[in-house]
Amino acid sequence: MLLALSLVVVQLLTIGASQLALLGRVSRETIKSTCVQLLKNPLFIACLLGLILVFTGLQGLPSWVNATLAILADVSTGMALIILGAGMCMQNILKDVISVWKIVLFKLVVHPAVTYVIFTSFGFPQELVQAGVLLAGMPVAVNNAIISQEMGMDGAYCAMGIAVTTLFSLFTLPFLIQLLGLA
Repeated sequence: MLLALSLVVVQLLTIGASQLALLGRVSRETIKSTCVQLLKNPLFIACLLGLILVFTGLQGLPSWVNATLAILADVSTGMALIILGAGMCMQNILKDVISVWKIVLFKLVVHPAVTYVIFTSFGFPQELVQAGVLLAGMPVAVNNAIISQEMGMDGAYCAMGIAVTTLFSLFTLPFLIQLLGLA
C-alpha cells in the first residue's frame, strides 16, 4: 500500500512538475492544463487504477489478466533497454559523464543519503531502511528516457543519465550494500 501511494505522489509531482516546466510558467491555466495532461498519462492512470482496485477490496485479478500483465512486464524492460541502447553513442562516454555528473551525484549519492536520514529519523525498521536506501541508490530508471521523449523533453540527455548512472552504480551499489550491512 505504501508503494502504491508513493507511486501516485511521485507520478503527480514529477510528471506534473515536468508538464509545468514545459509550459514555462505557473498560472491557473497552466495548472489546469497540467492536471488534464496528468489524467491522460498512462503511468499516473495506472497508479490511480491500482489504488482504486485496492480500496474497492479486490483480492486479485483473473489469472488470464495476471498472465498477460506478466508477459508485458517481462518484455517491457528488455524493449526499453534495446530502445535506449539504439540511441546511444559510446564513443562520447567521457563527455557524457561530464555532462551528467550532477545526475550521478544526486541519484547515486545524495538520494540514498537523504533517504537514510529520513527513514532513520522516523524510526523505520532496519529492513525498511535497507530496502529504501537501496531503491534510492538504484540508477535512473530506463522508462524515464521514453517518458521524457514522449513529453517533448530532452530524451537524449535523459538516456545519457541512465547509461552513466547504470555504469557508476556498479561501484556505488556494492558500497551501499556493505554500508547497510547486507554483505
